[in-house]
Amino acid sequence: DNQRHGGHGGHVSELQEKSTLRFRETEKRNVFKIVQIADIHLGEAENEVWGPEQDRKTWNVLRTVLTLEAPVDLIVLSGDQLTANNCRNNATAYYEKLGDFLQQFGTPWAMIFGNHDDMDFEAPDGTIIPAKFSREDLLQVDQSFPLSLTRSGPADIEGVTNYVLDIHGTEGKEDAILSQIFLFDSGGGSIEKAITDSQLDWFRSEAFESKVPAVAFQHIPTKSYTFDSESCRGMHDDRVSPLDYDAGIVEALYRTERFFFLAVGHNHGNDYCCAYHDQSIKNSSMDVCYGRHSGYGGYGHRTRGCRVYELSFDRLEAQPYSSNARRRSNEQAM
Repeated sequence: DNQRHGGHGGHVSELQEKSTLRFRETEKRNVFKIVQIADIHLGEAENEVWGPEQDRKTWNVLRTVLTLEAPVDLIVLSGDQLTANNCRNNATAYYEKLGDFLQQFGTPWAMIFGNHDDMDFEAPDGTIIPAKFSREDLLQVDQSFPLSLTRSGPADIEGVTNYVLDIHGTEGKEDAILSQIFLFDSGGGSIEKAITDSQLDWFRSEAFESKVPAVAFQHIPTKSYTFDSESCRGMHDDRVSPLDYDAGIVEALYRTERFFFLAVGHNHGNDYCCAYHDQSIKNSSMDVCYGRHSGYGGYGHRTRGCRVYELSFDRLEAQPYSSNARRRSNEQAM
């Protein structure tokens, strides 16, 4: 039953079972638009004037992008929704604010954790106080919203938000699964920053169940994100801070010959996409992409925005996806 409603692995609430992701029919083709919200870092300096003010500016960015991009078929929150090391007692309250904000757009969303979402609290005097709320606590808040499609993954692998969402054909015409979205918990905070061997084994078992085109998201990049001016396009204004151990996840995605891209966040000054190639497989192509830094929380001085991905089918054949980083300047997105 879980799989029929578009998710694999873990707990699914009754409200979530009502939501089935579908391609949307347009004049020329069937499309599915994803907006990636990266690194909004809510909750910083909550007792100072500038902290709540930067959160207000973040809401304005998201409102602008989601309004201009409508209709949007799925929002992916790609980690660091929160700077938990600044939140002493109310981390869940920020997840409630985020859910309340997103609900008004009527668009389903899926969330993965970053390295800051359940970090220990750092007191002003430098004392480290264990986080009051766990990944599971934050997940429970997120899943309480009717439009959340976030899943908890299998309990026997590392991380919490490891799951798959199915995208079906257009309403009333095609109920088959035409594409899939894989989401990985790349750790940090209370757990190791890594994609582990157990996560890779889980991915392989899921990935070989289907041959439909797919995309993937995780928070922290791998070493495969090194910028190369010949094969990369987009903003490169930050170093790459990769996982120390990634179990070869990019190579594994590539070798299935199913994936259009793997998208991450984490390094706020980057929003580029690069072509990934493995010489042992000649006919496959895949991109590794950074989302656009979406929030005024966290470091960075560049214009905030979101990366937008559009998947399309023409006569039920997958076409190359398109992607652009939407940047918000004043009241407009560029």
